[in-house]
Amino acid sequence: MGRAKKIFRNRLNIFVTALVCTFVTNLSASETRLYGGTGQNPVFLGCFGESCDSNHPSSICNVDGRYGSQSSDLSIWNTDSVYGNEYRKSSLWNKGSSGLIITDGSRQFLGRVKVKQSTPANTISEILDGFYSESNKNLIKTQLKFCDFIMGH
Repeated sequence: MGRAKKIFRNRLNIFVTALVCTFVTNLSASETRLYGGTGQNPVFLGCFGESCDSNHPSSICNVDGRYGSQSSDLSIWNTDSVYGNEYRKSSLWNKGSSGLIITDGSRQFLGRVKVKQSTPANTISEILDGFYSESNKNLIKTQLKFCDFIMGH
């Protein structure tokens, strides 16, 4: 019975890896946007993906841009910002947060990004949570890992 479980687990790992690669490829092929806040006027927090690479002014991977800088008030990477401080309910790094909204380039709702959840909301949440944990909650290191991963480096 142990051998059957091991075979099943290995096949499941292969399937999950393929699913993650497919999801990330789809994200990279287009522009994915992040929004915070609640209500009818969500706050734009930047984008990522192939058409929003680290040189794009609105990219969360552009460390000199408004949404990628660790000192910007609209950056998820700023530990002092409303969306980057792990103690703020509006931050995706807060366990009790409802997360950030993810849309495609046409503002079609794709879900919410949440980290530190027992059951990740989606693949992108799982990836961010993994990098956040690996980086010991260091947002600069998390950003580098996430952006390298998304950009395929």
